[in-house]
Amino acid sequence: MRLIKRFMSILFICVVALLVTALALLCYARFIEPRFLDIENVTIFSLRLHRDDEGLRIVQFSDLHVSDDDFSSKLTNLRDLVNSQDADILVFTGDLFDNYADYHGDINALIAVLSQMEARCGRYAILGNHDYEKNALNTCKAIWEEVGFTLLIGDTVTVPGTHVTVSGFDDILYGRCTALKEEPADGFRLFLCHEPDIAADINAARYDLMLSGHTHGGQVKLPFLGIVYLPHLGRIYAEGLYTPGNCDEGKLYVNRGIGMSLLPIRFRSVPEITVLTLTGEREES
Repeated sequence: MRLIKRFMSILFICVVALLVTALALLCYARFIEPRFLDIENVTIFSLRLHRDDEGLRIVQFSDLHVSDDDFSSKLTNLRDLVNSQDADILVFTGDLFDNYADYHGDINALIAVLSQMEARCGRYAILGNHDYEKNALNTCKAIWEEVGFTLLIGDTVTVPGTHVTVSGFDDILYGRCTALKEEPADGFRLFLCHEPDIAADINAARYDLMLSGHTHGGQVKLPFLGIVYLPHLGRIYAEGLYTPGNCDEGKLYVNRGIGMSLLPIRFRSVPEITVLTLTGEREES
């Protein structure tokens, strides 16, 4: 009987410890990790880079998924960190709101923060799948126009003061125009596409760098099990740098995004800003 009581006591302590640990991890995933913001620095080599564009810095942020649940300092912290990266080119790769139909927040505050984001040569945005859902499309278009970002929907433009072209695909899942209206000219070719898995179907020789979001880096990554869920067209390339063509002709970078969707938690998938520095000089291994 004494052994049984001791065993039950130990079992009770273990169960309580497990529950406390689970609660602590849930609180971390709900209230702490979403407030972090990593700066990921990446160097991109290209033989097509003009010598005058050596060292250009592209700053990428993605998947804001603005919602009523956002804490008040989130966007101002993002703005300050973006502006501290000394961007030549600033890009947003889709999903401004999470569920615009149910959003009751201050759009003017969002507009103010986006307007204050800085880049020397140009600021560009594309649409994501959430931008097409929940009656968000017209609002998103109006916001990007008001804040001074160039919204690319199948368009290709030359970044002022550079030999870099930037092309933006419409959203692949819901957009009406999922091809580029014209191919970029010679020089460094930057492609923007919300869903990264399109890179598997595009000849990597068409671009030097493609930037995507959509996956949130999985948003939740469990120990030993890894990523719990990835969305459609985000299951081949989950996060980070890839070479889709298995050669040096084009690179893909998938940003983990800022916000959250489906569940308001992040675990082992910290929000990020990406700083990509362009170079024509290959590093010696």
